[in-house]
Amino acid sequence: MRPVLRTYTVRGQRRDPDEIDIDIAVHGDLGPGSRWAATAAPGDRVVVCGPAVEEAGGVEFRLPADPGWVLLAGDESALPAIAAILEELPAHLPVRIFAEVDGPAEEAYLPAQRAGVETVWLHRRSGAPGLTGAVRATDLPDGRPYAWIAGEAASVRELRRHLVGERGMDRRAVCFMGYWRAGRTEDQRAEDGPGEGGED
Repeated sequence: MRPVLRTYTVRGQRRDPDEIDIDIAVHGDLGPGSRWAATAAPGDRVVVCGPAVEEAGGVEFRLPADPGWVLLAGDESALPAIAAILEELPAHLPVRIFAEVDGPAEEAYLPAQRAGVETVWLHRRSGAPGLTGAVRATDLPDGRPYAWIAGEAASVRELRRHLVGERGMDRRAVCFMGYWRAGRTEDQRAEDGPGEGGED
């Protein structure tokens, strides 16, 4: 029987004892990850597999030398990675975040604002524009950008095309990953073939 596999961002890791933190978006009975998270109890067993080689788990955030500023964009599925990236970025580097979420409750996930970080929250319940619409309507900073985009595959693809085609960003400076596809489970996506992502 084929095991059920799901991919998540590790938010924290500790030794003695060995522990990891994984944040899972619970969205009812719509998938095995959500079902497991809603019913998990101390003592439950899971198998955790990390990448056997560097980058085996997908596209990594790779900050180039001397970027002028950083753009981070995604939906709820990207928030753990965005939070982890923020913790690693140099404090002096300007950052623009565009986060598409269901409503204001999700805003508490990211750490409190720090100097140089501007976050635009897009609430679906309020009819906010999607990621591309919000970015297109915004004046972005001058200087050499580096963009990291993740979330629903079609939304990620659309925003990447905007940044490269309309904004003129170097395609090598736009890292993107479709974490999920609307109407498709992760198992169905595996049958579809590799997801869209990269720094090409």
